[in-house]
Amino acid sequence: MAHGSDIHPRVLEAIHHYYADVVEKYRSAYTSWGEDPDEYAPYVERSEQLLKRLQLVSILIPDSAEEDELYLNFSCSWDREHGLGVHMKQGTPEHIQGAYTLYDLE
Repeated sequence: MAHGSDIHPRVLEAIHHYYADVVEKYRSAYTSWGEDPDEYAPYVERSEQLLKRLQLVSILIPDSAEEDELYLNFSCSWDREHGLGVHMKQGTPEHIQGAYTLYDLE
């Protein structure tokens, strides 16, 4: 927690990179459901544009031999059902995917 201001930009940039890879999939899904994709999964140019589309829901600190390991779980506008999970190791985003499936990696 003491390093939150250092970690925040790294997490947001990693989420932005992930989002750029998946945005077309979500836009196609919303279009097929007859919903406006710009409302839920708009194109963004800067990571800061995602801030209003994310909300931290929980932080999980596993009982693990790994030091400085945690999971950040977010609700997000583009995946309202599953949300977004960020697996962190030593203050660096290690893996990002749906919050409910992130734990399947272990």
